[in-house]
Amino acid sequence: MTMKSYYGCPIECPITSNGLCNSHGHCSYDKVNKKSYCYCNYGWYGNSCSDNRSSHSYNGFFIQVILLVVLLIIAIILVIVVGYMVHKITQYRREKLVYSQLNTHSSDGNFEMENF
Repeated sequence: MTMKSYYGCPIECPITSNGLCNSHGHCSYDKVNKKSYCYCNYGWYGNSCSDNRSSHSYNGFFIQVILLVVLLIIAIILVIVVGYMVHKITQYRREKLVYSQLNTHSSDGNFEMENF
């Protein structure tokens, strides 16, 4: 006959009103440290797994908003820089076209087109 009971667990693992390790972990023996303690489930910590980590953890929403704003500012700056570069390239091409269409006076007195 097998009977499951937390009363057979080592005394290092606390028993709370919710049960062994506050029912948020399991009692086990650590061979490295050579002692028993509660291995808490994700989100719980403490000697008896009774502290909820979510109430003590930092909310990352603020950091996400800050990163989003920074990325938005960088994107706007990049759009402005690319727009400025396109404007300058277009301006240089127009200047080259205008200079290439200038008439120069040849030695025989006639005007001729000179390409650069």
